[in-house]
This record gives sequence, structure tokens and C-alpha cells, in this order.
Amino acid sequence: MLTNGYIPQTLLMRERGEEIENAITSLDIKGGFGVVSGTGTGKTAALRDICRQVLDGKELRLDIVTRENEATSYTWTCNVLVITPGIAVNWLKDERISSSDLVVIDEIHQTSEHLELAMAFAKRAECKFIWMSATIDPKAYTDYLGAHCVIECSAFDPSRKAKVECFPKASDLGKFIRDRMDEIVRERRGIAVFVPTRADAEKYARDLSGVEGLHADFYHGGESAEKLRPFLTGEILRPFIIFMTIAGASSLNIQGLDTVIIVDETVREIVRGGVKCLEKHPLGANELLQMGGRVNGRAENGKIFIFSDRHLDFHSLKPEMPQFVLGGELEDLERVALICAKMGVDGRTLDLIGGIEHFAYIRAVAHLTRRGLLTADAVPLLTELGKRVERLPLKSSWGEIIDASIRENNRGLSMISIVCGSIAKLFGITRREWNQNCGVVVAGSDHLTAYNIVATALGKFGVLKDGPNGFEYRFRGDFAHGSGENRQVGEFIKWCDENGFVAREIKDIALAMRSVYRALGMTMPDPSSNFPIVIKDSPLCMKFLELLTKTQSLQFVYKEQNSSAGTVWANSLGICSARQALGTIQFFTDKKGRRRASFEGTEIPDEVLEKYASRVITGVAGMSNDGERVLMKHTASFAGEPITAMEMELSPAEVPEEYRDRLSDIFADWLSRTTTEGTAVSDVSKDNSARREKARSLNSRAGKDLFETYEYVQLASFYFKAINGARSVSEIEDIEALRLPPLDEAEVSRVMGENPDAIELCGGNVPIKYSRHYSPQATLNLEMVSSNRWRDLPNEGVFLPSGREVEIVVSFGAFTTFSSTETPQLKEKVRNHLNLKKWEAWKKPSSPEANELQKINRGEGSFPDEVQVAEYGRCALGDVSLWAYGAVSVNRWSNNSPLVFEWFREKRDAEVAMGEARKQFARFQAEVRDKLELKDAKESAEKWQKEIQFIRDLYDEFWARMPDDLCASLVKLCGDRLIFRFVSDFTDFSKLCETVIARVEQVCAELESEDKKKGATITVAPPRYSNPGDLMLAMAAGKKNK
Repeated sequence: MLTNGYIPQTLLMRERGEEIENAITSLDIKGGFGVVSGTGTGKTAALRDICRQVLDGKELRLDIVTRENEATSYTWTCNVLVITPGIAVNWLKDERISSSDLVVIDEIHQTSEHLELAMAFAKRAECKFIWMSATIDPKAYTDYLGAHCVIECSAFDPSRKAKVECFPKASDLGKFIRDRMDEIVRERRGIAVFVPTRADAEKYARDLSGVEGLHADFYHGGESAEKLRPFLTGEILRPFIIFMTIAGASSLNIQGLDTVIIVDETVREIVRGGVKCLEKHPLGANELLQMGGRVNGRAENGKIFIFSDRHLDFHSLKPEMPQFVLGGELEDLERVALICAKMGVDGRTLDLIGGIEHFAYIRAVAHLTRRGLLTADAVPLLTELGKRVERLPLKSSWGEIIDASIRENNRGLSMISIVCGSIAKLFGITRREWNQNCGVVVAGSDHLTAYNIVATALGKFGVLKDGPNGFEYRFRGDFAHGSGENRQVGEFIKWCDENGFVAREIKDIALAMRSVYRALGMTMPDPSSNFPIVIKDSPLCMKFLELLTKTQSLQFVYKEQNSSAGTVWANSLGICSARQALGTIQFFTDKKGRRRASFEGTEIPDEVLEKYASRVITGVAGMSNDGERVLMKHTASFAGEPITAMEMELSPAEVPEEYRDRLSDIFADWLSRTTTEGTAVSDVSKDNSARREKARSLNSRAGKDLFETYEYVQLASFYFKAINGARSVSEIEDIEALRLPPLDEAEVSRVMGENPDAIELCGGNVPIKYSRHYSPQATLNLEMVSSNRWRDLPNEGVFLPSGREVEIVVSFGAFTTFSSTETPQLKEKVRNHLNLKKWEAWKKPSSPEANELQKINRGEGSFPDEVQVAEYGRCALGDVSLWAYGAVSVNRWSNNSPLVFEWFREKRDAEVAMGEARKQFARFQAEVRDKLELKDAKESAEKWQKEIQFIRDLYDEFWARMPDDLCASLVKLCGDRLIFRFVSDFTDFSKLCETVIARVEQVCAELESEDKKKGATITVAPPRYSNPGDLMLAMAAGKKNK
């Protein structure tokens, strides 16, 4: 595109060439500018004209510098360099790009971490910018890059406006396409289908690969761009269909494309809480416009189909500001921090287009400082380790591992580290279904499994070739031509397809390895013999595990937990569990919108973990059992993650300085709680415990605190003074100083005398029980209770010589006990209990008779007027009769017998129950009357209906002269079903029948009179009667019978 050959003038240069020329002329005065142009206008092709104008018409000498094509001596003689954002970042931090250089950014709307970093550092270097973009809202770039103007151009042809149709996203895309297959082939359509994931693109292309007359294929980020060449050059003829991810939405000028199908969904990495999380989101307006813009306004009879749950009006969509991706994720900020440290810049002052989270950046700097990569200065600089790590074109965590492997001077170990560090995503090199029986799997290690895949590919197919950019790895048989049955592939591609490996990812890893070896200044090893296959538990495997554990730069998961990620699950495609492993945590959002974490890495054996775990003392736990050593809390941690909390014994002299001031307090507290036998303080401790217990007992007797009991706080304070700074038993100078002061014996005798162990009560000796915070208790024994001697308790209460009131306890077993200091209340409780027992033991007579009770339940007979009375025993206190009261009551437990006869202990309860039963009986009587009335009314209605049916059964000739409404009434009354619920309904029916019959009689009389006048013979009379007069007589007779 930028070569000096002939290129036809593009639409952009035809329509906006003069504006672009003016903007270039004023570059030095006004600064840079932007070009926002729709798809197909020739933005990229116009770059050559722009470069020539900037260079005043000089011949273009250009070179391309990418990861695949690195800089050479020729590069620095060129006046136009085409580079990737990643190369731009490296050149900017090495100050190879200065303010005298012009930075031209094509497709600026395709945001990435490297692009945002490159813009920020180029802006800091005071470079001028020319930037070009598809249709977006250019305000953010205009303000950020200081563009003095934005030149806009569109290739939209209103006569070619595409027809847009929307469908629910839940619709079956495959079925949608198959249902229109005849139309696609007949109209020879060229179709591009945009789907969310690589797996979808491959699946749909595979499903349609067998359709005759249709070329079906797929393209995504895992495929080489060469795959699109036949589409771009027109070699693939219509009809065709190509399934793509969003990776194919840009710079896609497929010959013959006239239909676009869009699934309104994409997977984005969103930064939440400082971590990147894969989430499903609807497509943005810019993406929809870019996808649909391939046919809208450009193709004849263009069609756009959108599968979305949103209400979309495609032709009303407006460009919007792109979403920037850098600024909050820890890994991105670590990269920014390392670059800033190399340049001596405070990253918080870096002007990123998307902004930067200062607190997250501070955390990233602190993490790198702890790792030893940055100095602790106000503006951090690189340490020696940081310089060695920062120069490597990969993550800092793997940079540390590679640096450590090189210092181990183990060639095999360094090769494994370089390969693993060059892999962006361990299982990005495998498809969802891949062959795990091909000899590459290392159980428990995703890293070594991925390494074995790459090592096997290099060993079988790899060659080391010397090209214009130096040595690099190539693969024999790295080609694929054609499609379907005519597809021809090389041995490398065939091996990848058979085993489920992604060839492009393996080649990208080989390119990354070249960059790492070049950054290290090392010679690239021969692939055929220098990449050994690692076997589980082999010496090389164990050395790799030790390397990871010594470095501890990767994330650590212990028992499926991580302090920042929470619960972490093993990768579904991986070999490593999440029990205890080092690796990488990745975040995604599940179907319910919850953030989840998955893990891929290498399991660490227990013995290796124990060897390299760091232990930190976190506090004092107490004293040992003998009181001679101090128990210190310590936490074992690994890679910054706590794994176990344990205790260790140290002598007081070995305790760290920051904890020694507390040792006397801790020792005094141990003395106050110890019960250990065999120590020098055991005897004193026992005596003190007995003295404290006796003081508590005396205080309980007295009902107040007369003696010091020395609870734990007071006892520890006493011991703290007595030990005089001692920190262990052996340091105590005078053991006797630990004894508590003795009790006052005179006061003890007085308390014992005034609060005796037993008192005389109810003709016997009753023991007294003393409890703290409770009244003294005197429990009557079984003989006293059974002989009812509780009746002899004095009503004024029971008191001790000290004046304390005694609580009397009367017990009838384990579950029935009564107690009170008020003896009248106690007697009442006991009396009620004994009377209740007599009531429960009384055999209750049944009355009235069973048949009488049945009549009452049917609403018949008469309801009893009086409550029955019977004696069920003698009162336990007072020897008076106990009366029971019987009455008919409502049965609340069963509907079979609504009213039952029941006995009550209280007359009022019986009367209330009888009153409710009487009301219920009245309701029963009313229901009986209603049923009888309903029955009589139904029988009367049935008789009337029979008469109506009798009349209706006459010949139709007789009714030919009857009025129509009368005939209809007869038919209706004959057909009615008598299933009414109310008497009034039956009564109304009977009256209606009577009215209709009366009218029939009237009509018959009128007909008879009319026929007599005419002298005609009645020929329509029914055969049972000679004339209507006989019918009337029959009707009259029927009424009398009724």
C-alpha cells in the first residue's frame, strides 16, 4: 500500500484531498489533525499520499518492524517506518522516538493497552500526531491529541441503502441460515456472519461445509490473515458464507459481499476491582456501524440481519466514543510502572487517554517494590533485578522466573521458563476438544503440558532459519490450501488438526521466544534436539517446581482460595487442580452475572511448599504448660498468601523485641488460670484456688460480697505485682509472695452461725442450699410431701437467723416442682396440682343418653336446660368437696358429632360451653327446616313439570296453531333440570308452570270457540281426546288430583 507503485486515487483524496494538504502544510504551526472516514473510502491507501506530502515529495523509503520483522541496520535509513503499538512502546521508552518525529496512527479506534501506552508516551515526548479512524465520535481523540481539525468523509450511497431486519437473539442462527439456503444459492449471495466466539465461528462453518454449491469458511483471531486473501482478491466466487468474530470486522473488503448477519453479543475484558473479567456485552454502536457498513451504502441489494434482544434502529445509530482498556488492571499497571521507572517518571503524572486509578497504581508499585524490581524512592527506579526483568518482552512475573533460571545455569530449565513465559494463555494453544493421549500431558502442571506441546512441535517440525531479521523458528509443512475435500495441508498443520492444537498460537509462541532470546542476548537453540520432553517427577520436572516455589512471582491458590480472588476453580481444559498451585488466575462472568475465577498453573507438592514457605511471628499466644517458655503465634505464608497458622515455643530471651514488654502481663495471666501439676507454683496455686472458692461460698451464704474472691482480672493484677517483672516460673524470686491474704476467721464464724446448713421446718430437719445471686433454698423431703406436711408452713414465711428469707421447694418428681418465698402462694400452687391429679383420675360419667345426643346433633328433640353437677373428690387443702359440672358443648376436634357432652371443673366454663352449644342447636334446627322446605318445593316443582311434559307430548299438529312464544316456553320448561339450591327458585318455577298451563287453557278455549263459529271439525286434537274440550276436562281433573 505504501510502495511507490501505481494506486488509483481514493474517494478520501478525491473529496478531501485539498483539506488534507492544507492540514499537512500547517502541521508545524497548528499541530496534528485527524481523519474520520467510513469504511471503503481508502483511509489506509491515502497514507502514501499523506507521507509524500509530509516529506515534500521525496521518494518513500520504508521498513516494517513487528514482532515477526525486527529492526535491522536498514531500518534506521528509512524515512517511513510501519510499526505495531508494542514496538512503539519499546522505542519510546528507549527514546528512539522524539519530538521531531511525526506519529501517524491508523485505525486509532481499535484500542489496546499498547496503543494507549504508546499515545501517552508519545504525547509526553511532544510528538505530533496524524490519526485515522472509522466512523466514531472523535471528540476524545481530538481533545487528547490536540488535533487542530478533524477531516470527515463518507462513502455512503443513498441508492444502496441496505435493508435491515432484526430478530430475537434466542433464535436459532443455524436454522435461520438453512431455511434461506435456496435463496442464498439462487441469488448468489456473499455473506459475512459475525458471532461472539471462536467456537461459534468454527461450529457454524463446519455445519454448512457440506452444502453443495456454497463455500463455507471461518476466520477469527486464532487464524492467519492469509486465510482471508482469497476472499479479498475475489478468488472465492459467490455464493459464499464466512463466519467471523469481531476480529474480522476491521479492514475487511471482501469482494462480492452483499449480506451481513450480526449476533449482537461480544466478549470483553472488563476491569472490576483491579482485575480483568471476561463478560458478555451487546455490541457498541461503532461496531454495529462498522460491521453493517461493509454493505450499507456500498452493495447493490444489500441486506443486514441483526439478532438482538434490544430494539435497534440501525439507520439511526450514531457513532460513540470508544471504550478504553488501560488504567485499572493490576497487570497493566505493573507494566506501566516498570516503563515509568525506566524513564524516571512518576506514573501518576502519566496522561493516559482513559485515565489511571491512582490507588490501584500505588498498589502495583508497592507489589513490584516488595518483589525487588523497584526502589522505594518517591519516584521509583528500576533495581538491578528490575532492569533485567523489564527488558524482557513478557510479564514481569515470568521475567523473574527466567532470570532465576538463567542464574541457576541450567539450560533445560531456562528453555522451559522461556517457552512457558512466551505463552499468553496456556490452553489457548489447544481447542476445546484435544488429544490428551499424545504423550504431552504432565499430570498436575498446565505449564509443563503446554511446554511439551510446543517442544514436540519444535522437535518434530521446527527448523532454525536465518532470515533478514536474524534467526527464527519455522515449521515444516506450515501450509493449508483450499477447503472441504480439496483442502491440502502440510504435516505441521495436519499434526495440529489431528491433536486439537492451534497452529497459529504455536507459531506466535515461537516468535515470542525469538524476542526473549534476543532480549537476553542468547543464541536460539536448535529445535530438533534442545527442547526435551518433560516427564512427571523427572529431575527436570522437580527442578522446575523448585524454581517456581523459590521465585514465588506467580499467583498462588491454596485449597481453592486466594485472598484477592476468593474461591478459585481449576480450568475446565487444564491438568492442574486448585488445591495448592502457582499460576495465573483468570476472571469471567457466569450466566447469572456473577464474577467467577478460574486457574491454570502447576501444583506444588507439600514437601516443596513446606521448604520454601516463609514464617512470620504475628503475636503471643500464652505460656507453655510448665510456665517456662512462651507460646508465639506464627503464620506460614507462600507467595503472599497465608496457608497455616501455628504456635511455637520460645524462651523469654528468644522472643522478638517488640513482644517482650508484654511477657510479664502474659505470665501473670497464665498464673491466674493455670491448673498444671508438678511446677514450683502448683502448691501455692492450689491453696489460692481453695481460698478463692471458700470466699465465694461464704459470700453466697451471706448474700453479699463480704470477702475478696480475686476473680481472674484481680488475681492477674495481684500476681503481676507479686512476680516483680518475672517472665517465667524460674525467674520468680519469692514463690510465697504469690499466696493470697487469709480470710478473717471471726467474720467467717459469724457468717456460718447466722446462715446454718439446715433449719427445723414442718417437724423435721431441712438442709439449706446457698447459691450466688439467689435466695437460700429449703427442699421438703419426700416423706414431708407425701404426708401433706407442707400445709404446716407458716403463712408469714421462713427466715434464717441472719434475716434472709428462705425459698421453700416442694417437689413431686423430676418434672413437677413448685417453689416460692411466699408460702400462701406456694400452698395454692400445690393444692391446685393435687386437685388436678384427682380430676384426671376421676372416671367421668356420660350423660345424657347416646340416642338423645344423636337427636340433638340432628336438630331434633329438646336441648337440656340445666348444668349437671357431680363430686369428683375432696380438696387437698381444707378437706371440702370438689365439684364437676357437665354440659353439652361444641365438639372442636371432630365434625362427626358436632355436639358432645363434656365435664368442667368450673361452673362458669360449663355455662359458657352450654350457651355456645345451644346456639349451634338452633342453627341445626334452622337447617332442618330449610331442608324440609326445599324438599317440598322441589316435589311441587316436579309435579308441575310433569304436567308441562304431558302437554308437550301431544302431536305437533295440535301445536301448529299455538303461538310461538307459548311453544318455546313449553319446550324450555320441559328441558330445565331441577337442581336449584334455594326454595325461591323452585317456587318461581312452579308459578311459571302454572302460568303457562293457564295460558294453554285460554288458547285452547279460544281455538274451540273459533272452530265452532266456523262449523269446522277439529282435526288437530290429539288422539287421546276427541276435542279440545276433553283436553280441558283432563287438565281440570289433573289440577284436582294435584
